[in-house]
Amino acid sequence: MIYRFGEFRLDAAREILSDAGGPVALRDHALRVLKLLIERAPEVVSKDEILTQVWGHDALSESSVPQVIKDIRQVLRDSAKSPELIVTRYGRGYQFIGYVDVEAPGDVAAPPPSTSVGTRSRWLLSVGAGVSLLLATIWLWRQPVVAPTPADPEPIWVMPIETDDPAAVSNAFAEYLRFVADGVGAGRPIELTRTSRQGQIDLDLRLDQDPQQRYQLQMADHASASGHSESSYASSADLVRSSLERIYDDLDPQQTAPAELGLISDDAFATELLLRGLSAQLAGENQRAITLLEACLAEDSDFDYARYVLALALRRNGDYQRTLAELSVLQSRHQSAFWLNRIHNARGVALWRLGRYGEAEAALKLAYGNAHSGRNRATAGTNLALLARDQGDLALAETRINEAIAEVDAQRYPAVAASAQNTLASILLRRGRLEQAIAPLQQAQELFYASGDQNAYASVLSRHADVLARLGQYDQAEQQLRQVLAIRQQIQDQMGTAASLIDLAELVLLRGDFGQARELALNGLQIAADKAESHQLGRAQRVLAEIAMADQRYAEALAHAGEAIRLARSRDEPAQQRAAALLALEIRIADPQAAADAAQIDAQLEALLSAAQSEGDEPRVISALLLRGRWLLQQGDTTAARLSYQLAREQAQQLTHETLRWRSLLALAALEISADPAAATAL
Repeated sequence: MIYRFGEFRLDAAREILSDAGGPVALRDHALRVLKLLIERAPEVVSKDEILTQVWGHDALSESSVPQVIKDIRQVLRDSAKSPELIVTRYGRGYQFIGYVDVEAPGDVAAPPPSTSVGTRSRWLLSVGAGVSLLLATIWLWRQPVVAPTPADPEPIWVMPIETDDPAAVSNAFAEYLRFVADGVGAGRPIELTRTSRQGQIDLDLRLDQDPQQRYQLQMADHASASGHSESSYASSADLVRSSLERIYDDLDPQQTAPAELGLISDDAFATELLLRGLSAQLAGENQRAITLLEACLAEDSDFDYARYVLALALRRNGDYQRTLAELSVLQSRHQSAFWLNRIHNARGVALWRLGRYGEAEAALKLAYGNAHSGRNRATAGTNLALLARDQGDLALAETRINEAIAEVDAQRYPAVAASAQNTLASILLRRGRLEQAIAPLQQAQELFYASGDQNAYASVLSRHADVLARLGQYDQAEQQLRQVLAIRQQIQDQMGTAASLIDLAELVLLRGDFGQARELALNGLQIAADKAESHQLGRAQRVLAEIAMADQRYAEALAHAGEAIRLARSRDEPAQQRAAALLALEIRIADPQAAADAAQIDAQLEALLSAAQSEGDEPRVISALLLRGRWLLQQGDTTAARLSYQLAREQAQQLTHETLRWRSLLALAALEISADPAAATAL
């Protein structure tokens, strides 16, 4: 069946959506949701029905549905505020209201019958159903949920309402309110939700033009007999205090002193700048967020929450020295466990990015020690695991991330749990345990997509591309990495952009396009150099060395490898230093003009292989075995070379690392081709 509506044509059988310009890109799930809504029109289709019909199982967060609806609306250019095609029926589901012509496939001789499957109407939504970034979603994890500890009382669930109205800042305010409530220690924590929860509070905040009634707050408490209320405020401090009092009936604002903690500002303009800065940050507009937050602090330099958010934005922008400077100001003002947990966690990540690993670990341990909830302990623990991963201690990294996962209740804190699962997947990938990494990777990917967190979603997609590459699916991996690059460029994530360019360069090199690979790597190198980010600088130097070696420019390759070794040594990154040293050795062995000192190369190979084995760095072990086989073959020891290649093949097969397995097979085939052509053909 083919459905025509407006300028669009949906071929239901082939699942192709097109407009006058040809096929329109839309995810598979989104296409099937659109098809379901059209076929069921004018009925209202519930979220549960959509999940069952489209995904075919219920092991998926309900919040994936609103994100897919948002994607469909964006492609169809349909407004959530004044819809002409898809309308949200709150508490019930979604309804297709457009006028549709239906034609059977191949029916072109006669005009297609015109069937109305819905009446055209316009409905002004009182509240929106847009997906907000950084809002928690509910996920059914495969592992058992850890029971909440006494330090983690049942949270109060708040659902921020978002519309297309630019005056609405509900999501930013909810994020801010959660932080303030946590800071004043007002009993149960506030948790944000995007799915219906028993007893939840709906919150809608808008900025009005009237300076006497600047903040228009609507709050609907589903657990309260009073139900819905609307209020206007001119004072931002009154807005925050009143909102907290509505959520916490027993809150005494005279005892909590949020102003003394730097959590609120009496300056209404400063608060407005904060909310707009938070909104920009949640939308991925990091540079705009920095500008607004700097303006906020110019209005009120004592507004420490704004300073903290600015520090995080600067860190995302790769400005680690300024991040540390802003955090130092906060540390000089606050000694409470609440602030110290957040300050040291942010400091630890910035120091880690600067390669100051000892200081980073000390800061993150202080953050962990000052954590007052499982959620905060899990956040610090996840960062400690990432730190151990980047230092090459993968066993410690895996231990730490499993401890972090055990700390957090995934049902109640799904965003934190998703971050931990994503980290676990990255560690398992580093260890070469591809199959074990797939489950946590899929969980994190679906959850981050549903939440609309583009930064985190791009990170998971990048890891998924790594999996595809290891499976030998290079075209799919490259396509996915280009999608990641587009997302990161759109949200102005400069360091993420640099990482994606370098990742792409590695893949393009595999198909032999040295020119494009070099251009991509140099672009990534330039961004990393501008930000003085030595980790990505080192990666770029290694890739440039590989490109030059493949193009038989050995002197240039050796220079890049030497710079990669220097950068890894300066950051105390043994795993990266080992990778660069192996590459330098490979270049020397490959260069026919190089004067090879056999004893020296033998010693270096054995030292690198031994170090990789002792650290559990399996991919590097396989690379060292392949290089040793090549060197032994060059020295005329065919038997020893064959054994080294076979060992590399066996280990690569155990790791499900297809690239390394193919390299070992090709090496064995090349070795056998003269002695045993049949065996070489089989290989």
